[in-house]
Amino acid sequence: MSNEYQSTSINPDVFEQFLTLLNTHCKSSEAALAMLSTLCY
Repeated sequence: MSNEYQSTSINPDVFEQFLTLLNTHCKSSEAALAMLSTLCY
């Protein structure tokens, strides 16, 4: 299963942090999307 995570460019731990941040700052969805695209690239 770890190989599946390695094939994708996002780290599950970082993604959890992103979800937490998204829940905290759900008002600024544009900033959240910008951060998500930064994490993916």
